Amino acid sequence: SIGAVALGADVNGDIGWAPGTGGLPHSWGYCLEHHPAALGFLLFGESDKRTLPESECVFFGGLGAIQEARTLGAVLPTVREGDTVVVALDPTWGRLTFHFGAQTLRLQLPEEALGHPLALAVGLKYAGDAVRVSRPDGDASLA
Repeated sequence: SIGAVALGADVNGDIGWAPGTGGLPHSWGYCLEHHPAALGFLLFGESDKRTLPESECVFFGGLGAIQEARTLGAVLPTVREGDTVVVALDPTWGRLTFHFGAQTLRLQLPEEALGHPLALAVGLKYAGDAVRVSRPDGDASLA
């Protein structure tokens, strides 16, 4: 999961927390959650705490956010191993933009988030999950 949080967000308040999910305030984002059986997990009786309802595998939004740059009814993109997602957080205008290859998704954060500190939030679920953070100029020194 990738998103943005504002002060007051209950980050990691639940084992299944992800930015934007659960109708919790002060967080917005994109969450992809494959079913563990489809990934070959749970072969030995492990249990899995899902963030999304069983009927969903992808979520985009958050309490009070408005989706922009998305055709109504369009299927949300899914991310696979090795894919690159470029995310831009613009705290001045309260926009969170995601580039999935040729597809762009944008959230306009609620008005109460404008003018307040925002932070990029990334949630990794499985041991093999990874993320690289870099500045807009491509400098990966933040990784």
